Amino acid sequence: MKLTAAELKEQIDMTRLLCARSSPIMDAIQTCTNQFVDETILDDLSTKLIDTLKHSIGLTTKCLIGQYFMTLANLFPSICSKYVGKWMAVLVNTMSNNSNRTLRKTFTSVLGTIVRLAKRSSIENLLQKLSNWFYQTDNDYQYVCALTLNSISQSNHDLLVEYGQQSLPLIFLAMQDNSVKQKTDEDLQEEMIWKNLWMENTGSSMSGIQLYMNGIREQIRLAIEHSSYSMKIKGAKAIQMIADVLKANIKQQDLEFLVEYLLKGLYGRVYDGKVRKHRFFSKDFRYGIFVFVRLGKFSSRNRVTLYELQVGFVLFYIFK
Repeated sequence: MKLTAAELKEQIDMTRLLCARSSPIMDAIQTCTNQFVDETILDDLSTKLIDTLKHSIGLTTKCLIGQYFMTLANLFPSICSKYVGKWMAVLVNTMSNNSNRTLRKTFTSVLGTIVRLAKRSSIENLLQKLSNWFYQTDNDYQYVCALTLNSISQSNHDLLVEYGQQSLPLIFLAMQDNSVKQKTDEDLQEEMIWKNLWMENTGSSMSGIQLYMNGIREQIRLAIEHSSYSMKIKGAKAIQMIADVLKANIKQQDLEFLVEYLLKGLYGRVYDGKVRKHRFFSKDFRYGIFVFVRLGKFSSRNRVTLYELQVGFVLFYIFK
């Protein structure tokens, strides 16, 4: 199969990095690290590594410094814990400013390994940064988010579960198919990563949705209010999945929220996600009636009228 220019460049960069890692100078650095690096020099060493990473223009230099962070963390975990927060910050900032795929893949692997030594605030900042990246219009950022969380899950599985309220609602939204374009192999790989992350860290869709519903609601709100229609589609499909999985087990306050945002999504141009919103009501008619009955208790408080819901039914039959 013929490679695209981007794929060819990535393979060349990866080959350069592998050659640099197996060079005699890296063997010498590893030997010096084992023999001479200790707590007395780590302050100066960490500062110089960070400065070099910030100002270097060479791809291999940046990637090798990132991997050296991982080496130090594995050799001196107790000593390096006070430096890991700074290392994570410089890695994230470099990924923000450098779109090279090889660099980003390397740094996501490093982050997944060293994050176990970080303070709680540094971990929360990383997860918040990933959430912000996910809503960028650049699809590469979403791929970086998937790789980073997958690396954390593989190297520090318990940590991802511990911070599940921040990470797993985003994973739930991300695994929804937006169906807006022809999928590449990379798109399929990313989709599989998100789905595996959800199943590995929740066990089942029903228990995962119920446990992380508050965070999922917030992610759905952000998706439906987003300017990108592919993101709106993800929000709509997330709601449809909740309806398919929980059915009549949806709590009253969650149902009210989902219906409110379903109605908000009806405005504006027609896109595929609107069909998903209508199917929340009409997956089967009896469940639609159940929704109507329960909504009668809160329509005036949340300014959602039965008339508006009937409009949703009508639109579903128009667009189905």
